[in-house]
Amino acid sequence: MLSKFLRGLYFGGGIAAAVAVFLIAACVIVGVVARLFHTTLPGGIEIATFCLVAASFLALAHTFRHNVHIRITVITQCLPSRLIRPFEMFALLVAGIASFWLTYQTGNMTWEAFLFNDRSDGMLSIPLWIPEFCMTLGIFLLGVSITEEFVRMCRGQQPVYEQSRLAEGEDDFGADR
Repeated sequence: MLSKFLRGLYFGGGIAAAVAVFLIAACVIVGVVARLFHTTLPGGIEIATFCLVAASFLALAHTFRHNVHIRITVITQCLPSRLIRPFEMFALLVAGIASFWLTYQTGNMTWEAFLFNDRSDGMLSIPLWIPEFCMTLGIFLLGVSITEEFVRMCRGQQPVYEQSRLAEGEDDFGADR
């Protein structure tokens, strides 16, 4: 039940990131068309920039679960097979701690931006807590996803990202079979 709920959250972050990418494309297209008529889209660059922040961070958990993050396997491919799992668990533990620490730090930054009504300097004067919240939420979802994978490994299960990799037909070195 909890796993299904979390998958929904990760998927929702992926959908929100996709919407942000669509908005970036829309800003670029409208900006190009506006130039054809010798005008501009006021605030288009700001909107696109903040959407880039949202797209980059909100997609983290979803892409982690689907094994589309870049994983460095230089160390694990050199380890004896009995040490790979403990090393992966250690890496997940460190990544989870780092994610929650970053969540805390960006959460504080977001809260301060909200309290002090920090705004962007551009034409639209967008409250900075909005893109900062997207960043905080994305890092938090990544931390939850990493923690979920750590717990799975502690229970002796294979991580979801590993199942995804094996289902796609990659070998232990990331090459296709």
